[in-house]
Amino acid sequence: MIFVKEPYFNEPGFEKYQGTEKGDGYSRRYNLQIEYATLAYAIREQIRNSPPYFKDVIRRHFWLKRQSVIEQAQNWLREMNKYTTNIEKHSRKTVLLPFDTATSFLAQVPL
Repeated sequence: MIFVKEPYFNEPGFEKYQGTEKGDGYSRRYNLQIEYATLAYAIREQIRNSPPYFKDVIRRHFWLKRQSVIEQAQNWLREMNKYTTNIEKHSRKTVLLPFDTATSFLAQVPL
């Protein structure tokens, strides 16, 4: 993975949208989906189902970094909620994104 502010534009063919209003929207949605996947799979799944030989290391890591992980997760969830609220406010459609239920995510993570 390439760590840049807007990874959407690194995808083949998507660079043509860079600097456009449409591209900004696509990029924001892409980032929100990546942030959700990070919470749901990279963090929650590792805590719940870590390989036995890494279990102690993973739990220790998240325990030591808990405050920064929680703060980052709360920031992402706040942004997800703002995004879905804004879209629903300006559209007749209900937003069906993978992070619609993300607000309850933190309550599900046993640390």
